[in-house]
Formats: sequence, C-alpha cells, structure tokens
Amino acid sequence: MGRYDRLASQLFGQKSFSLTRIERGLQLMLWGYFKKIVIADRAAVVVSEVFGNYQSYHGILVIAGVLCYSLQLYGDFSGGMDVIMGAAECFGISLDANFKRPYFARSISDFWHRWHITLGTWMKDYVFYPFSLSKGMNKFGKYCKKHFGKHVSRVLPGVYRQSAGVLPGGRVARTCLEIHCLRTL
Repeated sequence: MGRYDRLASQLFGQKSFSLTRIERGLQLMLWGYFKKIVIADRAAVVVSEVFGNYQSYHGILVIAGVLCYSLQLYGDFSGGMDVIMGAAECFGISLDANFKRPYFARSISDFWHRWHITLGTWMKDYVFYPFSLSKGMNKFGKYCKKHFGKHVSRVLPGVYRQSAGVLPGGRVARTCLEIHCLRTL
C-alpha cells in the first residue's frame, strides 16, 4: 500500500531509461519468484499433506506442518510483494518495503511491526488514529480508546478480505498482542 504523497512525484514525474534500475527490478522479481515457487510451493506440499490428513500425524510432524505453513505464508506473500516491487522498480517507481525479516522478531509486537508494514502503517494513520482520537471516544477512557482502536485496526483487514480464516487468525493475533502489551506495562 503505497502512500500517494510519496508516490505522486514518481508516478507523474519525468523518467529516463536506466539499465541499472531494470537490473535491480528484475533481480528483485527473480528473488520473489524464488520465494514463491521454490519455498512457498514446496512448503505447501507438506502443509496440504499434514493438514489434509491431520488424524494420521502427531507430534513433531504436526509441528513441521505448522512451521511449513508459516514458510508458505511468508513465501507467498513476501514473494508476491517482491515481484510487484521489482516490476515497479523497472518502471522507475520505488515502493516501500513490506517485510523486514519478521521471523527474526524478538516479540509478537515486533513481529507485527515487521510483517506487512505498509498495511500496518495505513491502518494506523487512517483507522487507528482517527478512531482513537475522535471526540466520541473520549467518554470511554484512555485505555479503551487505545485498545479498542487497535482491535478495530486488526480486525478490519480480515473483514475487507472477507475470509472466514482471516478473522479468527486476526483475533488470535490481536489477543497475543494484548497479552504482550499487558505483560510489558
């Protein structure tokens, strides 16, 4: 999710041919295809087997399936974003990074700050702040304003995607974030 104020000059400005920019863009696209085709699609085979026949698997194999699912999710999403960013780079448009090594995060909060960065920033600026700072929320107190605004900004992307699997996952992630926030008070 690019910000218009950052992209406008790139979209409407004068561009010149740059072989270096095209090489960078193609390299990023190749890296994205590698993540998608080699990592995500290979992990999907394990995920489909384990989750498709979950009664047959136990212990370490189920954990392997869950870990492969996280690789599949990251490879699909991050790989797709790399392809988009690479294609944009070929046309002289620099998009903001969307992932910053989320699986190297030190906490659940740090993870979400590294995962789908542009969506998180957009939700913060256009949903959380307006919602939490509106005069109507003043009667609920500071704690409720802050945490209800965070909850809405986490659930809304799931509603937007209209996926039954995304809403429960978003609620679980939101609950984990709330527990983390309470522990760090």
